[in-house]
Amino acid sequence: MRRAGFHHKCIAALFATLLVVPFWSANLARSASKGAAAATAKQAQSKTAVAPSSTPNVDADATKKAEALKTRKNLLLLDDAHRLQSEGSNALAQQAIVAVLKDTSDEKVVDKAKELLENNQPTTLAKLGLSQAILLKTASWWIDIVLGILILLALYAILRGARFVRSVTRRGTWRLDRVSETPGLGAADLIIESLGRWDSNTPSLTSGLLKLERLQLPSIDWLKLAPASLDLADALKDLSVTVGGNLVKLSGIASAGKGIREWLNATSPTIEGKAIVSGSNLMVTLTARSADRNFTVTESRRGKPAGADPGAVPALSPTWTIASSPMPSTSPFSPDDIQGAAQAASYKIFYLISRAGSTLPEAEAANSLREGLNQLWEHVSTQNPDKLEQASEAFRQARTRRDDFYEAYLYEGIALDLLSQHDEAIKRFEYLENEKRMRDRTLREKAIYNQAISLFRKYQYPTTRRAEAVLDRLIAEIPDAAAVSQIKSMALAAKASVVAQYPMYWTVLAPESEESPISELERRKKIEDAVTYWIGEVAKLREGLERILETVKREGEWDRGTERQLEWAINNAWGSVHLNSAIYVYSSPDPEHDPPEWRKKRSEYLNTAYEAFQNCAMLLTPGVENLTNLAKVTFELGRFAQGCAYLEQVRKMNPSYEYAYFRLAKEWDKRHETARVVKILKSFQETQRTPVIPSLIALIEEYEAEPSK
Repeated sequence: MRRAGFHHKCIAALFATLLVVPFWSANLARSASKGAAAATAKQAQSKTAVAPSSTPNVDADATKKAEALKTRKNLLLLDDAHRLQSEGSNALAQQAIVAVLKDTSDEKVVDKAKELLENNQPTTLAKLGLSQAILLKTASWWIDIVLGILILLALYAILRGARFVRSVTRRGTWRLDRVSETPGLGAADLIIESLGRWDSNTPSLTSGLLKLERLQLPSIDWLKLAPASLDLADALKDLSVTVGGNLVKLSGIASAGKGIREWLNATSPTIEGKAIVSGSNLMVTLTARSADRNFTVTESRRGKPAGADPGAVPALSPTWTIASSPMPSTSPFSPDDIQGAAQAASYKIFYLISRAGSTLPEAEAANSLREGLNQLWEHVSTQNPDKLEQASEAFRQARTRRDDFYEAYLYEGIALDLLSQHDEAIKRFEYLENEKRMRDRTLREKAIYNQAISLFRKYQYPTTRRAEAVLDRLIAEIPDAAAVSQIKSMALAAKASVVAQYPMYWTVLAPESEESPISELERRKKIEDAVTYWIGEVAKLREGLERILETVKREGEWDRGTERQLEWAINNAWGSVHLNSAIYVYSSPDPEHDPPEWRKKRSEYLNTAYEAFQNCAMLLTPGVENLTNLAKVTFELGRFAQGCAYLEQVRKMNPSYEYAYFRLAKEWDKRHETARVVKILKSFQETQRTPVIPSLIALIEEYEAEPSK
């Protein structure tokens, strides 16, 4: 401890010495300097002592003026000596001061000279060889550097702020910057056209009672294609101007402006793309960049090998047009290939930018769904049965890519129902109804609605009853008014169509009794009150639905396609209840013995039904259901050729539709046209479908047992 204390004292003494010695040395040097300055001044003054003038007659005023001028000159010389001191030229300053002292005896000048001599010691900077001029010059350099840095920082801050403001004001507003492509490909125009089409205003797709709405995407703000701009760097590369004697090239300024513009747009939402041909592969790539996220999508098509029917040009969807720059005739890519790749890539990029948080697998699945819906649209509009199979496969691929992509299940069920695979369709709809992870209430309502339609379209009494129960439950569960909820309105219309089918099942409702057998005519009479009730129920539903339709048309809340579908459903139910009542209840095997009032009712009902179904055909593109009903009516009205034409159209639309084969075979069988019946039955067997309609099964067995009949 003592040793430690001693050490502390020694260290303190050392620090004190270090502090005192410089101070003492400085005072000592200053004192010495003063002494030397005094001695120098005294010596100079002794040399300047002037002998008395030998000319006593000199004018006193002239002497005073001369002395004043001399004093002013010496003061100026001292000022110059002070300048030399400040610049570190102490030796020159001392020479100047001594020269002044030798030349003057003026006290004021002498005092100033002494003061300068006392302070004429070389500074630390002078000892280092640094003069005040050098310091000022160096300081000016640093000031310029610092000011330059501050100006650059301020400019950077301004540009950063401008870019931030630009990105904020353009957030959500996308700009298609450029799309490069292999010359003559024509994909760039298709990409630009496609990007302008994917929005929430896509019209709904309808097919009778089935709800086929297209996949809807949120709208985004959209800027048109960036205008073509002249590259000023190239335009001004050979131009220069003289500024302050210096030659300045304008291309550098233009290049800087171009770089600043690109930097400002770096965080603005922008889409760039390219379409290239590499061998037999067509690649379309689109990249979207924004301040939040960047993503790239790619779509490829493989061309047909040379010689694979190069002249064939596939038919295009009526929704799209090919750009005016087609590939040469020797290209392995058809217009369909180019169009398909451009549309798929543009749709996927649009899906990603319009749905926040979406991923590329989701966009891929959505594109499969889009392709399926396009094929379904082509089936509905062109009655192409191949498109229906392709649509079903596209929907299956979409749900395979994402098991939580519930919309794909819905549309797959719709396609299966149109393919008359009602049980498979019902499975898809029931899955959506019972899927606990699905939070979309509207999608669940659509699934329940389409489930009821599939049950109804099986045309069996038990499934018809189930369909009515499902619709009643759906109507009760939807809290919105029917004029607000499209699904609720369609459910009411579907219920009217379900009730309209009950006359078909009159034999179930009025079964034969072995205990008290009665004639078929009497059985039909027993069901007549029920028919009146069913027509009344449909009439009440029709009246309410027409009020709803009037409201929605007036308010304009629904799209035109949905309005037409509801109007179609009203007419379909009204026509169905009259058609089924006429041909199943008021038409006995022996019409000549029917009561006269029945024959009158039957004629009135058939004409009412025909008018209603014709309205349906004008409202929507006629589908299988509408054409089949028209065929039934025209057959009953005695228009045989017209009825056959309707059913042939049905067979082209859906080669697997069993009722069309049955009704055609039955009508030809009535006319004893054996060859035609056999041809129709064989056509049905080629579909490899198992017959369900009992009367068709009986016909097949009959003509197989007697093929030469």
